[in-house]
Order: sequence, then C-alpha cells, then structure tokens
Amino acid sequence: MDKRLVLGLGLAFAGLAMPVEARAAWGAIAAGIDEYGNGAARVSVGSALGHATEQSARNAALAKCREGGVKNCRIQSTFTGCGYVTVSRQGSRPVAWGMGPTSQSAYDNCYSRIREGNCEQPIGGCN
Repeated sequence: MDKRLVLGLGLAFAGLAMPVEARAAWGAIAAGIDEYGNGAARVSVGSALGHATEQSARNAALAKCREGGVKNCRIQSTFTGCGYVTVSRQGSRPVAWGMGPTSQSAYDNCYSRIREGNCEQPIGGCN
C-alpha cells in the first residue's frame, strides 16, 4: 500500500476525533431550624455533591436535611464549585448553622451565630 494513502487515511480519521466537553457537576446545601415554642429547637443540614442537574442536587440536599428530623428545611445554596455546611453542637445556644465555600468559612459562619457552645465539623466538598 502506498505510504501516502496510509498517511492520508490516518489524518482523515484523526480529524474525526472530537473533544468531549466536560459537564459541570452540581451541588446543593439545605438547612433548617424547627422551633417548638417551649425554647427547644432542632437544627439540621444536608449537602449533596456530584449531581448531573441542579434540581437533582436540590432534591438530594433537602432529603438529607429532613433525615435530621427537621421539616422546615430549605435550599440555601446551589453550586458547581465547592460548598460546606455545619450545625451547632447539642447544647449550644441558640441553635445555628453556617455555610461557605470552604470548611473553615462554614465553621466560622456557624460560630459567629451562637453565643454559647461550639459547631460540628463541616460536611460538604467540591464537585
């Protein structure tokens, strides 16, 4: 076979290779506080990472938040980068949550909302 023909076929097939565009993965953070009127309250958060759609991430974060026994969960953020969220530890006053693009910023945001106690290790990550 003629070397020029082989080279020409190789170049023709090489031109067919199309770059695959990466799709952004979605994440979401949900948080909620249920207050019971007698001074008691419950706080819960949920995060979801790596979802194909924003809506899927929202649904997963809400489901995780509600697993904590809080009915009043709401989406606080959706993102394609990084997101973290945390809650105040049991016995902290008042109950609180905090979020941010880094683990430290989520902790700092939570800690700034309480007068007494501490906050848990943040959950979340990057897509």
